[in-house]
Amino acid sequence: MSEEDHLVETVTDENYEEFIADHDHVVLDLWATWCGPCVYMDPILEELSKQFKDSVKFGKIDVEHNKEACSAFDIQCIPSLVFFENGEMKEKVVGKMEEDEFREKMKEIFDLN
Repeated sequence: MSEEDHLVETVTDENYEEFIADHDHVVLDLWATWCGPCVYMDPILEELSKQFKDSVKFGKIDVEHNKEACSAFDIQCIPSLVFFENGEMKEKVVGKMEEDEFREKMKEIFDLN
């Protein structure tokens, strides 16, 4: 897979604020390698990042190594998907989602067609 094909960026405690501020529409996936539902979501995030590459920026935060971001978003369970519009947290969804459900949630939150 080339760098172009991999549109979901790794985000950390050091750059999450900048990542959110730099993009109008952001979805952050807070996950861990040992979390089965988190691993299930990986290909869905990759697919949606391709479909929405011109309008939504996707990032992944490993909860094991980024405690500050987890605290900032009040993450209690994973996977957690946090949606931001113009730097403001719009919604947080806990648990895995199917691709169609995830797509509809993004369209609703970000008012996309």
